[in-house]
Amino acid sequence: MQLKSQLVTSIEAFYARHHYWTPTNEKVTRIETPFVNRHRDAVIFYVVQETKHILKLTDGGYTLDDLESENCFLSQSTQQLRLLKTQLKRRGVSFDSDSHEIFLRTSTKDYARHQIQLLHTLLFVEDLFSATAFQHDGPFIDQIHDFLTSVITTDQSILENTSNQPCYADFVVVGAEHGTTKLIWTMNNADNRSYAAAIIIEKCQLQSQHANTEFYVMINDEAPVAEDVIQIFKAEDITPVLFSKRYEHVAKLTGQANWDEPEH
Repeated sequence: MQLKSQLVTSIEAFYARHHYWTPTNEKVTRIETPFVNRHRDAVIFYVVQETKHILKLTDGGYTLDDLESENCFLSQSTQQLRLLKTQLKRRGVSFDSDSHEIFLRTSTKDYARHQIQLLHTLLFVEDLFSATAFQHDGPFIDQIHDFLTSVITTDQSILENTSNQPCYADFVVVGAEHGTTKLIWTMNNADNRSYAAAIIIEKCQLQSQHANTEFYVMINDEAPVAEDVIQIFKAEDITPVLFSKRYEHVAKLTGQANWDEPEH
C-alpha cells in the first residue's frame, strides 16, 4: 500500500493545489509534477498564457522526442503516427507533427480538468510506446483490442466523473440491460508506477458515479511484473490481468460460464 499512501496521495494533493490558474507576469510557466517518467525524472509541462483567458498546456515536445531518442517512437512510421493520432484524438489532445508537442488549449476557468487530461495523456503515450510495445504481433493496445473483440463486443467510450472531468478507460465492455459494465485500462510497462497511479486516480474518480461497474487493467507480462504492482491494483479493486493469462478471465469478462482458449 506504500504507492497508494505516497504517490497517489501526493498526486491528489498536487491536483488540489492546482485546481485553478492564477495569471502571472510570465508568458511561459514551467510546472513540475509528482509524476515521474521511465527515467525517474519528474514529468514537466508548460503553461503558455496566450491571452488573458486562454492557456496552452504543452509538454514542449519532450515526451515523443525522448521516446524517439531511444528508438521507442519513430516519427517516420506511418503505423505509429496513425496509432498516436487516433489515441490523442480520442483523448481530446492535439499533436504538432513538426515540433512533436502534445498539447491542448483551455480557458483559465477550465485549467484544472485540462491539466489532468494532458498529464494522464502524457503518461499514456509513454506507456503506449515503451520498449516492448511493438514486439511480435504489433502494438500491445491493438493486441488487447483484437483479443477483446474476439470474445465480446467492446467500445472505447469517454466517461465523465462527478467533476465532469473526462476519463479514458481504454476499453469498455458494456453489459446487457442491468448487467455489469467492465472498464479496462492497458498497461504496457508494468514498472511505471506513475501510470499505475494515474489509472488508480481515474478509477477512483469514476466509481462513485458509475455504479455496477468492474475495473480491470490488462498488463503486458513479456517482462516480469512486480508483485507489488499486482497488489496495488487489487487493493484498489482493480483486477490485474496478465496478458499471457488473459483467457483465464474470459468467463468473468463475458459472463459465459465456459470458454476454452483457442489452439495456436
